[in-house]
Amino acid sequence: MAAVLQYCDTIRALYSVPGIYIEKIERINNLAQRYDPGTVYEEVFISNYDPLHC
Repeated sequence: MAAVLQYCDTIRALYSVPGIYIEKIERINNLAQRYDPGTVYEEVFISNYDPLHC
C-alpha cells in the first residue's frame, strides 16, 4: 500500500511509526508555471514497504 499526500507536519507525525516509510518529494506545479516558473508542490510518499528496496 502506498499514498502520496500534500506535505504537512501533522500527517508526517501521524504516520511516523515503525514499519511505515515516509519520503518527502517535490513535483512541479504545472498550473502555475506560466505565471510563476519553478513553483513546486511539496508532498510525502507514505508506504508500508521500503520503496528503495523493491
